[in-house]
Amino acid sequence: MPEVPADFWADAAIRAAAQARHMGRLIRAWRCHSFHGRTAYPQEAVARWMRLTQAQLSKIENGAPIQHLDRLVQWAVTLRVPPTLLWFALPDTWAPASSSEQADAGIGEQRFDEGEVSGVDEEDRMRRRTVLHGLLGSLGQSLLASPADGLSAESLRRGVDEDLHGPATSADADEWERTARQYSYEVGAQPPQAVAPRLLLDLDELRLRLRTASGDVRDRLTGVSAQLTALSAIALLNVGQPDAARRFWRTAVRASSSTGDVQLQALIRGRRAVFALYDSTPPATVLAFADGAIDLTQGASAGAAGGYAARAQMLARIGRRDEAMVALHRLADVFDAIADSAVQDRASQWGWSEQRLRHVQSFVLSHAGDVPRAVQAQSAALALYPSTSYQGRAQIGMHQALCLMTSGDPSEAGRQVVRTLIGLPAAVRNDALVRRSAAAVIDVAPEGALQLPAVSEARELLDTDAAAR
Repeated sequence: MPEVPADFWADAAIRAAAQARHMGRLIRAWRCHSFHGRTAYPQEAVARWMRLTQAQLSKIENGAPIQHLDRLVQWAVTLRVPPTLLWFALPDTWAPASSSEQADAGIGEQRFDEGEVSGVDEEDRMRRRTVLHGLLGSLGQSLLASPADGLSAESLRRGVDEDLHGPATSADADEWERTARQYSYEVGAQPPQAVAPRLLLDLDELRLRLRTASGDVRDRLTGVSAQLTALSAIALLNVGQPDAARRFWRTAVRASSSTGDVQLQALIRGRRAVFALYDSTPPATVLAFADGAIDLTQGASAGAAGGYAARAQMLARIGRRDEAMVALHRLADVFDAIADSAVQDRASQWGWSEQRLRHVQSFVLSHAGDVPRAVQAQSAALALYPSTSYQGRAQIGMHQALCLMTSGDPSEAGRQVVRTLIGLPAAVRNDALVRRSAAAVIDVAPEGALQLPAVSEARELLDTDAAAR
């Protein structure tokens, strides 16, 4: 959630909504504020912060004023509305956050502190208070009521779970390792806007287990924390939040470093380097991330493979073709030596199967202008990708378009971009990795090609999808 300046709240629409005692209109005024730019802040993103569906928030914004005090308090605290604007009193546990605390509000960086933490912080107390008030206010109603109508099932479950107390056990570690494994299959295969909210909720819950863990259980849960934070970073990038993703990567690296598991450290650093290719990270930084993953294991590991993959792709993108080819050959050597378990894992974020190798070859050779070999790599990758891998298959489609563009056929390149985007389900068409791959095609269009109808259509489709985010 973005930090807003103090004069943000002087906006006429916000003050009119407050005077009308209409929280829904206040939320809409917050979203449509000129501070966010020409496009309103996405309704679905704000709905997630409020623990609502987009449809529920739309109804709240446009319907009659909500009178339920607990919901008003929760939404005001979420948006950090100044108390002077409100027509109701906030709980005495609430105080305005400092600017540094606001910077990561909502989806801020998770912190994994050393040692056991006793007690609960103000946010936890606020959550418990809201759950209790909601329960008292919804007696006689369905326990599965939606958040807009009363107590949500998730709020009830979290309240009970937090009140159980007791230290985390090996059974908890088993459960959370299974959870992390499941998410490693879902991220990149399911629509990111569906995965990200669940993943962030679970990561928030894992913090509570980590606080009460010690010994081997703490070590295991710290490893899970590293994995879930890294997967959250990937999901956040996929939904178009690169700044948040970078913060989560920073915490994932820190968490993995706390485990003493060198393979995990290299794996997370390698994935970070690869995904940094798609979030506008400077080339020198991407190469530093890649070298960090390679240096950790000094040889055959999935983490080192990720490092060489990122290195080869970035070098190809910035035109250092010979160095890119050296890195690509080194990647092939590492791939031949990594563990069978990684090679056989074709579906999770942590595997390093042949499809990844062919994908990297497709990227590097396409950017290097070696079209015949790029086409071979593309065919091999498409034959290997599972049908559920919309992201990888779409990226290969963009590599094909890049080859067409650099081969002197910009019209067919534009048509290939359009075919690939339209062929995706609507729920994943705005995937950031796919869009970045499409943009790379348009970026290398020769002078005059941007006015061609097919290329213009591709640009318009990218612009239209971006505006709908």
